[in-house]
Amino acid sequence: GLPLPGMAVRIDNPEADGTGVIATRGAQLFAGYERHGRLERPHPGDAWFATGDRGRLVDGGLIVIGRRDDVIVSGGEKIDPAEVEEALLAHPAIGEAAVCGLPDSEWGQVVAAALVSRSVDRPSDADLAEWVQQRLSAWKRPRRWTWMAHLPRLANGKLRRALLAPLFTAEEH
Repeated sequence: GLPLPGMAVRIDNPEADGTGVIATRGAQLFAGYERHGRLERPHPGDAWFATGDRGRLVDGGLIVIGRRDDVIVSGGEKIDPAEVEEALLAHPAIGEAAVCGLPDSEWGQVVAAALVSRSVDRPSDADLAEWVQQRLSAWKRPRRWTWMAHLPRLANGKLRRALLAPLFTAEEH
């Protein structure tokens, strides 16, 4: 969408496709804490604030991609979890998908997926591997996955991505 009136938005450290870290400044930013009748500012009022989100500017509008710390880096390649989740969700048997990076001594991280089936019938490991092979580049494909009854979420429905990695066992898929 478009920035609110009085807000400025820029993209810091843009990559070749224009995606980078979203930074904002303007009157709507948090001014600071009041302590003993004085305002303590966390940053200067005219400073740019790095949001921690990734995005890009297109025709004056901002497209938010996701959190910067959710990006998976495998073999030097940056992988957006949302792209992998979208490919998995296109499978007719997958009702929910959440992707995270798992530590790997060779690649730095590997892609792992927590999946919720739409029904009691779920695809075999071989069928799922074939599905992602047809839709994702090799470095974006989940190397591991686990099936769950539901994904870990906050009360407001937001995914608790930080709780995903501990769900995986040593078994390789």
